Amino acid sequence: MNDNNQHFFIFQKVNSESDSQAKKLSLCCNLSNNFHEKNRYRNVLPYDQNRIKLQSASSEHEAYINASPLELPFAKRNYILTQGPLPNTTGDFWQMIYEQNVSICIMLSKVMEKSFVKFVFKIFFG
Repeated sequence: MNDNNQHFFIFQKVNSESDSQAKKLSLCCNLSNNFHEKNRYRNVLPYDQNRIKLQSASSEHEAYINASPLELPFAKRNYILTQGPLPNTTGDFWQMIYEQNVSICIMLSKVMEKSFVKFVFKIFFG
């Protein structure tokens, strides 16, 4: 089997597994509760079964943040995958950082997008 065929086979297997897993998961909470103003992109949503809820919130709407936990037991590491905060979700973002006891925050994103500044964070030391 040459490299192209092998890569295609792997891609098909991953694609099939992804479809199978996606059928078991839902986006009902996100879609039915109209959280569109809390999502940077309308097609990047956390699954109901695997999303972080803000603990200090008094309602489902306040508890919503577009973030999902990722546990890597073999690496003994836990991560949070989330969107860059919007102006109206910056407080939620920092609340999640506090509640989840995050010690390091790394952003993998461009600062500018379509000639607009996407994110501005002050850097704190100490």
